[in-house]
Amino acid sequence: TDNGALAFDRSDTLTFPGVISGTGSVSQIGPGTTILIANNTYTGGTTIAAGILQLGNGGTAGSIVGNVTDNGTLAFDRSDIVTFPGVISGSGSVSQIGPGTTILTANNPYTGGTTVSAGTLAVGDPGSPGAALSGGGPILVARGATLGGYGSVTGAVTDNGTIAVANALPVFAGGPTGTFTVNGSLLNAGTVTLAGATIGNVLRVNGAYGGTGGTLVLNTLLNAGGPLSNQVTDRLLVNGSAGGITAVQVNGSGTGAATNTTGVGPANRQGISIVQVAGASSPSAFQLANGFVTAGTAYSYRLFPFGPGSPYGPADPTQSLVGGGGGGNWDYRLESSFVSNGSTVRLQVAPQVASYITAPTALFMAGFQDLDSLHRRLGEIRDDFRQDRNQTGEVFIRAYGYRFNYTSDRSFQDFGFNSQQSYAATEFGGNYIASDTEDGTLRIGLAGILGQLWFQPSAPDGPSKGRFNRELLAGTMTWQSRQGWYVDGVVAGGMFDGRFSTAARGETTGMNGTSVNASVEAGYPFPLAALGENVAIEPQVQLVYQHLDFSRRTDIDGIDVDLKSPNQGVFRGGARLTKLFEAENGMLVTPYLKTNLLQGIGGGDSVQLGGQPFETGHFGTAIQVGGGATGTLTRNLSIYGDVAWQHEVSSGGFRGWAFNAGLRYALGVAPLPVPGPPAPPLVARTYLVFFNWDYADLTDRAKQIVATAASNFHRVEVTTIDVNGYTDTSGPRAYNQRLSVARSKAVQAELVRDGVPENAISIHGFGETNLLVPTGPNVRNATNRRVEIIFH
Repeated sequence: TDNGALAFDRSDTLTFPGVISGTGSVSQIGPGTTILIANNTYTGGTTIAAGILQLGNGGTAGSIVGNVTDNGTLAFDRSDIVTFPGVISGSGSVSQIGPGTTILTANNPYTGGTTVSAGTLAVGDPGSPGAALSGGGPILVARGATLGGYGSVTGAVTDNGTIAVANALPVFAGGPTGTFTVNGSLLNAGTVTLAGATIGNVLRVNGAYGGTGGTLVLNTLLNAGGPLSNQVTDRLLVNGSAGGITAVQVNGSGTGAATNTTGVGPANRQGISIVQVAGASSPSAFQLANGFVTAGTAYSYRLFPFGPGSPYGPADPTQSLVGGGGGGNWDYRLESSFVSNGSTVRLQVAPQVASYITAPTALFMAGFQDLDSLHRRLGEIRDDFRQDRNQTGEVFIRAYGYRFNYTSDRSFQDFGFNSQQSYAATEFGGNYIASDTEDGTLRIGLAGILGQLWFQPSAPDGPSKGRFNRELLAGTMTWQSRQGWYVDGVVAGGMFDGRFSTAARGETTGMNGTSVNASVEAGYPFPLAALGENVAIEPQVQLVYQHLDFSRRTDIDGIDVDLKSPNQGVFRGGARLTKLFEAENGMLVTPYLKTNLLQGIGGGDSVQLGGQPFETGHFGTAIQVGGGATGTLTRNLSIYGDVAWQHEVSSGGFRGWAFNAGLRYALGVAPLPVPGPPAPPLVARTYLVFFNWDYADLTDRAKQIVATAASNFHRVEVTTIDVNGYTDTSGPRAYNQRLSVARSKAVQAELVRDGVPENAISIHGFGETNLLVPTGPNVRNATNRRVEIIFH
């Protein structure tokens, strides 16, 4: 019990656990540290002449009552929330070193510095807005520590931690809005937050403000703004100059509204004023942390600086809340932003909106590539007939994709976004030959598809991009007639999973969904003999239908993203010009050229972004030209490839290159028949020997023919040989009869010389009868002047 004076005069650190009560006083007079860890009730006042008087030691106890004359250091080290209502005066300093919260509710005129090393030092609560640190000493807020409240501080403030205004302090989260005043300079290298449970907090700096990598956080009702009476926002008001750069993070609420009440573009009376500076500043002193802010709508608010030398013009003096005026102050206002394509101006949307609108069109194109077409999927399956494969089934794999530029048919004013799109996919599967008859083959197959889609819109609203993974399972059925025509059907279903991102925000949201695709295709080749052997023209038609179901998401900026369940069809009509080549080893190569007309059907659906409808682009109309080839490396293995150029011919559509390459391996191929012994060469049994006109002598050619007949006589079974002579009608009948006999004898003699027994030969002369070439009388004809050698 202290009814006099209790003095601590130690040079070391002393922890005093007892309770000091009574009417007396306590003095810290030694250079050491005295730690009071009890809740003391003495009423005679406290004086710190030297050293440190510390209240608490990291726990929930350690306090004094009354005023403190501080000419040393008063330190608060509690882990809980404690209110100190006494007045702190003197030339000393105050330190907040505990992890808890100390609330000062009096006007404290001590002139030494203030250090907030840990926890929170609150100057003023909702019931004591007159609380102050009024002595003018420097104030340092360390990293991880917080200074704030409803009162004021005087002196140069250096913030490496957090300054929290009024109910932005967690201890006052349920309290009203308020004002925290810095009567001096503020150097913000940490965070200044005005963002409490309700909107309307104000930080007033009656001195210079400097941003050195710091952040300003505040709440704003994003409405049309305009007059001060229609603005509901937290504010930073600087009655001095502002320098450096401060990132401003706006927590927007409300439903948003266009602020352009005076026309298109920013104006100093439009929107919402969130920072005002009475003195010198610059357009870049305060910048939105992400470049824009939304109110959960697709449209963006941006921060526009108005002041001397600003490209947007001076501030409006009638809306000034700081000293200066006359157009000399700076006003940083949230306003609807606008973009232009050079001829048209429209409201600016958040950067990711362009990717959201592009996504359905991009996914539809990827789905069309998954189903286009039989020959891209399997190559030339007619080779199976040509090589008599008679397989029981087959497996295949192909890689395909494209790189397209898409031009939207929507106008700039209607938020049409062009884009670059790339797709790469792999399809693998197999087919069972369910029927193989003399009419054709029926294939029933199953395939899996794995694909990756990338797209990046071209938008003045800001860069964004999307990336999707696709997984599908497809069932197929194909009838290939042996007459050449075919019908192919595909039904596919699967899932997709994607991510959207922007340069400003990184990933904005994920997105997944399902797809259902169907296709029917037919073709019939017609031979073009005029262009050569094995050349054909093959008209083809195809109809593709797609349906997408998107999940609904709320993105990082609070935008409700509902891409709904769009549908789209595509008609393809065209032809292939093919040429079949067959190598000596039986392998086949079929190169082709192709051209197609692609016509989108439907599409261009409406999506909802932040509750607002936006229309997607259409597939459009395009011409496709290309070529490829199928080759058989063995009777089992085929390879194939295809490259095509696509070019839109409507007001919007796709332009670029598509590729495809694959291989197909036939299973259960019937083996070729084993070749038997070579057949004996066929030997002629009739030989014709021709003569010059009116001669019976044998020419050299005639002797070669006779020699061949004699040689073959010994190779085949021959009983007799008839040698029959003939003439044309150019001479008298009797003469011709004698001449035909003479010719027969000449051939007989030559046969005997070549080794044919004479007794095996019978000669005959038939004159001008049995003409090979019917003629009238007295006609010379070389074909009729002959001798026939006939084996029996």
